[in-house]
Amino acid sequence: MVVVVLRGTAVVVVVRGIDDVDEASDRWSWPPEQAVTDAASNTTAVACLFARRPITPTVIAIRSDAMSAFLDDEQRAVLDAAVDRLIPPAGEHPGGAALGVADYIDTLLGAFSFDPPRIFAGGPFSGRAGGEPGFERFIPLTPHQEKAWRQRIEGWQAEYREGLDALGSDFATRPPAEQDARLDGAPRFKALLYEHACEGAYGAPEYGGNRDLAGWRAIQFPGDVQPRGYTDEEVSGAD
Repeated sequence: MVVVVLRGTAVVVVVRGIDDVDEASDRWSWPPEQAVTDAASNTTAVACLFARRPITPTVIAIRSDAMSAFLDDEQRAVLDAAVDRLIPPAGEHPGGAALGVADYIDTLLGAFSFDPPRIFAGGPFSGRAGGEPGFERFIPLTPHQEKAWRQRIEGWQAEYREGLDALGSDFATRPPAEQDARLDGAPRFKALLYEHACEGAYGAPEYGGNRDLAGWRAIQFPGDVQPRGYTDEEVSGAD
């Protein structure tokens, strides 16, 4: 399946079911037969690129099970329920699940299923406050970085397998008090999950979480503002 998302001068090309970039490129031709605007695209399933005019798309292959980079459906259900206990919906705060924390964690754990790995977003600007968008162009790793990050992520993968299994496949259906007790019964995993949940809820959305920037709005954070910067009023204001 090929999906094209148009966002100003940005072109997002998603080729699903193909694991090799060269094979994906061989199957791609421009202009596409169909272009669609996907305002709610799952960031774990979308590879983004930003091209200067004239637009020349570059194809990035996505693994065949692209909708999930690491977690299966049962693990995602447990994870969604768990992050909602750690960052619960409250008032105008949508909570961890609605903010796409599971997408962030899934992308992090499956970072090496993408090329380049989804570790370091590019720059210098996201495009949200002007400038050429660059955050979604992820940066290739050096050999030393790749070795270190592979070891780190493999350790996290093991912790998530064990931790989610300890919470139980029925976790999402249990009462809140029981969910909290199960999380307390796995303190090391709970601490790791809370750290990653905060990153996913309040980090840059290019990493998979902070869906629709709702995490930033919930804490009244304006997000990345460069190159526009802050006005004098914003700098000197009471907020």
